[in-house]
Amino acid sequence: MGIKQYFSNEFSKQMWFLEHDDGSDFYISSLQSNRSCVPLLCARLIIFIGCLGILLSSIILDGLSSVTFGVRWPVYLTHWGLIFITVTSGLSLFVSIVAYKQGSIDTTLGLPWYIKVYWVLYNATVPIALFITVFYWILLASGIDDYAMDPVLDLFIHAINSVLMLILLLLSHHPSHILHFFHPISFTFVYLVFTIIYYHAGGTNPWGGHYIYPQLDWSKPGSTVGVVFGSAFTLIILHLIVVLLSVCRDWFSKRFIRNNRKLFIHEYKMSVVKRYFKDQMQWRNLGLEYSEPATFYLSVWQTTRSSVPLLIFRGILFLTSLGIVLSSIIIYSLNGICGYWFIYLTHWGLTANLLATGFATVVSARCYFYGPISTKYRIPWYLKTYWVVYNVATPVAFLITIFYWSVLYEAGIEEELNHGLDVAVHGLNTIVMFLLLITCSQPSFLLHLYQPLLFALTYFFFTLIYYLARGVDNKGNRYIYPVLNWQNPGITIAVGSLTGVLLVTLYFVMVGMAAARDAIATRVIQSSVKVYAREEVPLSQPVQTAV
Repeated sequence: MGIKQYFSNEFSKQMWFLEHDDGSDFYISSLQSNRSCVPLLCARLIIFIGCLGILLSSIILDGLSSVTFGVRWPVYLTHWGLIFITVTSGLSLFVSIVAYKQGSIDTTLGLPWYIKVYWVLYNATVPIALFITVFYWILLASGIDDYAMDPVLDLFIHAINSVLMLILLLLSHHPSHILHFFHPISFTFVYLVFTIIYYHAGGTNPWGGHYIYPQLDWSKPGSTVGVVFGSAFTLIILHLIVVLLSVCRDWFSKRFIRNNRKLFIHEYKMSVVKRYFKDQMQWRNLGLEYSEPATFYLSVWQTTRSSVPLLIFRGILFLTSLGIVLSSIIIYSLNGICGYWFIYLTHWGLTANLLATGFATVVSARCYFYGPISTKYRIPWYLKTYWVVYNVATPVAFLITIFYWSVLYEAGIEEELNHGLDVAVHGLNTIVMFLLLITCSQPSFLLHLYQPLLFALTYFFFTLIYYLARGVDNKGNRYIYPVLNWQNPGITIAVGSLTGVLLVTLYFVMVGMAAARDAIATRVIQSSVKVYAREEVPLSQPVQTAV
């Protein structure tokens, strides 16, 4: 398509409306060559979590800072923008989920209402996010009024917001039309009217000024109107930049990825990856039921039904975990600070490791002494307990190792009072859980993500309660970790949010490693040997297979 034809199409009458021929452009990424909606669904989920984290962090921080500022949170354009990016990313995720559930979205009678709503919000939100970033750093950041409640959060709500929207833009494939400029203009016009009403109603900012932003002071209507027109012009320019980025994105996709091939939904066959995700996202996987209990006490690498190999290996892992925990407690006791041992996330993680390897050993030992586990009714409680602590301990161990060596160790904090034990506690712990992961064969479900998140959230609130109770660390500081210092709630909430995102990522890595483990074992181990035969077959006997 030439430039002249492009502009001819863009300025045609139908471009004012919300119609588009190919509905799949709203749930299939421009950076993929197949018809699966899973990649964009996963990306949009991460973007939504990021937007939601920033929004909640901003609300919580403003609420903690002071009542006067907190009640004025809704009056700022920045915070309207945070709501916009959260709702927009949430709707984009909803569109992808609908497409995933239905296989495709029928647009025979036009785009469904939820796609139209998403499209309008997307058209408005992306340029508004960019506008907020430009407006803040050019006009407000260096002003008299200090709008930065916290420098870290300030960066997130006035910069990362735009980054997330740009990522959403670059990963999408639906068009951005020039004539849709009225979408962002309409939203900002609503905010402009709000500022006028707020001024005439006697509203003030936290510093007592009769304006929300000094550049929008309606006691000086002349300069304010000038700022309004300048802002509108800037917003239109930013909308055109968004359109240009979309055109460049689509050109790149057509040139290097889609390679001019027309993809049809009816020709698409569900890939192995899609089948995997479809199975993973079944609601039953939220619970703790599974039809093959043998996967909890037989290794993926064995071809017999003997529980002995995994029992011995798990026993070694348990003794290793026990040795690390006891060594850490003893050293703390010798230094007279044993009472502080229980406040650290590292030690919560060590306890989870100990429970995971301990219950794993118990499960294997129970099968060795009493035979296979029956699931005639439900999975036994000890199997469920092991599954939960395994789901928690593995990603948390990875998190502790990364968090310690990248943040705390660089800050000169040696948590274990002994360098050798420090390495064992913050390195060997992860190796133990990694070995437990690659040798077992029980499944890891994506929907079990809530288990490590609940664990982390519990510890996060524990640090807050500990601070409010005037608790101190073993050196008398009013915090457990310097990066979780509730005297600086903004930084603490931001670190907590980022840590949550990292934990989610690590859990997905764990699930991916489990899937890779099973795939490799299937190819390496004799596929003709069925390990999980009838549960009544004695474990000590190999399964008979046809020659």
